[in-house]
Amino acid sequence: MKTVRNVLLMCVAAVVGLSVCGCNEEDLTSIKLSFDTDGRGVLLSTVTQAGSSKSDPVTKVSSGLAWKDKLSIVFREAAFDDMSAVEIAGIRASVSYSETNNTFKLTVPLGQEAKWTEVLAASRKDADAVHRLGKEQGLAVSRTLGTKFKFDVSVPGEVLSDSSQPRRIAEDSSGGLFSFGSGGGGDNNSASLVLPLKKVRESDKEELVWLVHWK
Repeated sequence: MKTVRNVLLMCVAAVVGLSVCGCNEEDLTSIKLSFDTDGRGVLLSTVTQAGSSKSDPVTKVSSGLAWKDKLSIVFREAAFDDMSAVEIAGIRASVSYSETNNTFKLTVPLGQEAKWTEVLAASRKDADAVHRLGKEQGLAVSRTLGTKFKFDVSVPGEVLSDSSQPRRIAEDSSGGLFSFGSGGGGDNNSASLVLPLKKVRESDKEELVWLVHWK
């Protein structure tokens, strides 16, 4: 990756985003990848985190207040020129082309090798903190927040199908985890995979391979 930049500041009280932005809870712990026909593209990472408010600028200009831990949605954006060189904590992506169809491949470590769950996904502690603050604020925050991780890919063509091995990890998540199309304008260039983090961490397999075919 040649370019990495933060695109949005951390937002205090991330639960507000859950109630007003209309996005799925999986979108708050996710990686979104898009690329064009020459293999160049953009990766977006989103993670919900809890942390201390002591270093926040607002605490330095306040008095008589006992600030609680802050909750943040952290957005990061990275550009890449060569997908085959892209790797984050063991997660690897590649693409191949043929006359009949093209294939995007994502390899995701499982089990003890899944170090990405520690840096890219919301921890159980963070998820519990989001839920607690939401309850205190009178907001409904699902208990499943932080239990799943979503991968999105947008390809330069029409998605035909997808597959994953071992498939049972995705199937065990339940609830329509595979989706095709962007949901607007008849566009059909994206696919999604949602994995249950508990299954990822406990898996006896070394890795999951997700294939998305398009024309």
